[in-house]
Amino acid sequence: MADVRNVANFFIDLALNSEDDNITNLQLNKLLYFAQGHYLARTGKPLFDEEIEAWKYGPVVPCVYQAYKVCGRSPIGAVDENYTPDVFNKEELSLLMDVACRYSQYSPSALVEITHRPDTPWSAVFNLFEKNIVIKKQDMKEYFSQESQRLETFDDVLQNSKIPVVTKLPADWYDPSEDEIWEEYQ
Repeated sequence: MADVRNVANFFIDLALNSEDDNITNLQLNKLLYFAQGHYLARTGKPLFDEEIEAWKYGPVVPCVYQAYKVCGRSPIGAVDENYTPDVFNKEELSLLMDVACRYSQYSPSALVEITHRPDTPWSAVFNLFEKNIVIKKQDMKEYFSQESQRLETFDDVLQNSKIPVVTKLPADWYDPSEDEIWEEYQ
């Protein structure tokens, strides 16, 4: 099972190494919610142990919120110094990439709108007058298991694209004499 701080750092690292170069605390917490929900739906197990709570602006992992609240609405500027993406197994890494592909394109307000839709796990438990209500993992699993919420994998995206699959390069594409040139760069 992944550590929630490593999952958070994964999304921060991805944002810092993209053209957009930003992720806010609000966006980060929504990505954690989507990652947890989709992982539960895909594997039946939680991605991380920490609970997700229903706050005014959507689902929040309190310890992650606290760690980055100093940033306010500004982008988070760095990952933890001891973070490495090598901590994730293949299944976790695949899901994190799928979540990033689907949800990183949205603005903070769009992510809030997505989580606030009727019949979401957040909307089922949010109460303006009661704080720290935990969104049950079982509710997230059931919601994200619905066909309408299905998260496409990278392989799904490739299969549905018009990109031809190449299983073998044509013989005339390979020139052994080029190998010598490339070997000089080692």
